[in-house]
Amino acid sequence: MRKGVTLIELLVVISILVILAVIFAMIFIGPAARARDSGRLYDSDRLRKNLEIYRSENDKYPESDEWTKLEDDAEANGPFYQAMITYLKNIPQDPLNGKENYGFYYKTINNGDCYKIHIEMEKRDPYEISGVCGGDIAYDVGGGGGPSPSPSGGGPSTSPAPSGGEDMTQECIENAEVDEWIIDFGHIGDLDKVRIRGLPNDCSGLLLTVILSGNLPNDGCGDGGDPELARASSIIANDGDNENKTTVDFVPNVPIEPIECIDAEVSGIYE
Repeated sequence: MRKGVTLIELLVVISILVILAVIFAMIFIGPAARARDSGRLYDSDRLRKNLEIYRSENDKYPESDEWTKLEDDAEANGPFYQAMITYLKNIPQDPLNGKENYGFYYKTINNGDCYKIHIEMEKRDPYEISGVCGGDIAYDVGGGGGPSPSPSGGGPSTSPAPSGGEDMTQECIENAEVDEWIIDFGHIGDLDKVRIRGLPNDCSGLLLTVILSGNLPNDGCGDGGDPELARASSIIANDGDNENKTTVDFVPNVPIEPIECIDAEVSGIYE
């Protein structure tokens, strides 16, 4: 009668357990990380829209001369939290806050004229969004586990574009055009949203930018240059299910009348 197991049998059992653990990680951990990344993109878009509302009412963004981790600022009732709490009830919280560099990092330059938000991702390269000249704000991951600006506070972003970024951007916006102008019926003549069509279904994660231009003298469309009237950006968050359309919100709404005088240029930038 056998009273135990051999070393070989024990090693076989351990090997099987390791293989099962790897399979479990491949099945469950990958999708969970992608879901967290999708949540980060959604929160970044929500944050961007409310920052634009703040700027429309205060003529600048909440000031932060140094990189501020929004989760820490909210916990400490810091300056950003105090400025934004009436505009954004829930300041974004990264699901892995406290681990490595995960979090929402924010900085402004030129006394709040421009901002940048930097977000660490799990299944793609770090993601950044900027307001106006915020692209001049550099983000470097320091050895201390947090962000540190370049010595000059300027220069390009250190985050590389996702693989095939520029080519993918061009492919995504090549046939993009306005499908529908959506007017705020509470204020007739104010543009609320623009629905864009012609987007391939695999363009999720692209920061889509719509730039409005036109010439609007009081006596009609008129002639002349095409000054930029407004711009808005939105992340295409749907993954293969956007029916080749997406909607970009203008926050705040843009007074445009008559609408026939307006052109919309669609561009996309992986940041």
